[in-house]
Amino acid sequence: MQWLRITGEIILLDPRLTSHDDIEDFFDREGIIARRYIDGDTWNIELPISEKNALAIVCTDGNIREGMSIHAFVKKISESLRKIQVNLDHSVVAWGQIDIGKVDVEDEGDTSLSYSKEVKSFNDNESHYYVDGSMVCLSDVVLAKLTQLPSYIDAPVYVGDISRGHVVVPMNNTPISVDVHELNENMWITLSIAHDAKQPPLISVYLHGCVHVWNWNYLYTNCTWMDRNGPAAQFAHEHMGAGFFCSAFSSLLDVSDPQKLRALLETKDIKSAHLIMDDVCSLLNIPSPTNDAEQLSARGVLENFQVFVPQDFTDRLKTTIAYEVSGEGSGSSRMWKWYRRFYVEHPLLVSVMTTGHIATGAFVLARRVRKNKHTALSLMAGISLIVSALVQASTAVWVRSLLKSIHHNDDDLS
Repeated sequence: MQWLRITGEIILLDPRLTSHDDIEDFFDREGIIARRYIDGDTWNIELPISEKNALAIVCTDGNIREGMSIHAFVKKISESLRKIQVNLDHSVVAWGQIDIGKVDVEDEGDTSLSYSKEVKSFNDNESHYYVDGSMVCLSDVVLAKLTQLPSYIDAPVYVGDISRGHVVVPMNNTPISVDVHELNENMWITLSIAHDAKQPPLISVYLHGCVHVWNWNYLYTNCTWMDRNGPAAQFAHEHMGAGFFCSAFSSLLDVSDPQKLRALLETKDIKSAHLIMDDVCSLLNIPSPTNDAEQLSARGVLENFQVFVPQDFTDRLKTTIAYEVSGEGSGSSRMWKWYRRFYVEHPLLVSVMTTGHIATGAFVLARRVRKNKHTALSLMAGISLIVSALVQASTAVWVRSLLKSIHHNDDDLS
């Protein structure tokens, strides 16, 4: 199961009515896996959630499973604790019981108990999901879709292959936003760094509508009860904090040394943002954003990468179709393999079949005309055979020309 993560905060509006120990006891009692760092009267929390927006809980047998929904969690903690404010992903979702105590609650609080997993744009300056500088992106988006990316960002991109996806390097330091094209269920990882290296680098992961950011300033620790529960602590180690980002990289790449990757992500001694990013990218065997696309190209790092440029709609459609037929699209690769095997690799067979269809159609028409029995149905049948054969032949020729135009090197494509 793919576990995601959300962050939020629990604010103690009156610490005399609800203490930090009360919140610890609530998570312990419910078996909810969570991490937190405490800043005064605010609990900053990190919660692992499933794709169904259910929290991760530990059972009495030590197994981890989906527990209550986000909605149920907010409702239950609000009913159990007094005078608290619960925020998740920067949206106020609920107040706790507020009938007792000195501290007033602002009227504009949202008591709807609703939860919205809204995707924040990478172009949102307040979100800081990438830094202004250069970036390298990793994704499992199929190549047929990536060919459209330059037209969306109005800049060329280099695209190379990785184990289970592609690496994308935009030219001219053009930023790539996850909202520029439909990602659907795809993953998009961005590694970005400022040229002056005065601010820390950023790694962001887009997955299932959420953006997760790693900036080497991770302050969360396990809830107290989890340190006494081996399965809960192990789950948090693997799926929260640096563990989440290590899993994200491993889903696209064959990471040679996962422990070293985790150590690089968790290091607190960042002497140079450029050095730490170079170390991460070297371990992952991908280009580092410490150099822009032009510098990487000059050094030969992008030698085996393809270059895609902005195109008008017609050319973009042709390129997309070509890569779909080549088997690097969202359609069934087996289906396109059979299509290529018949229509692309054996043009003589297509010609024979086309000739046969045309001959059959002509025979049907000639026979009906000679016998003066040319009904509308017989005319339609004969003409349909001829037209179908001509369309089939011209389509095969067109597809072959498209495949040649993308300079595909796969032996299966001929």
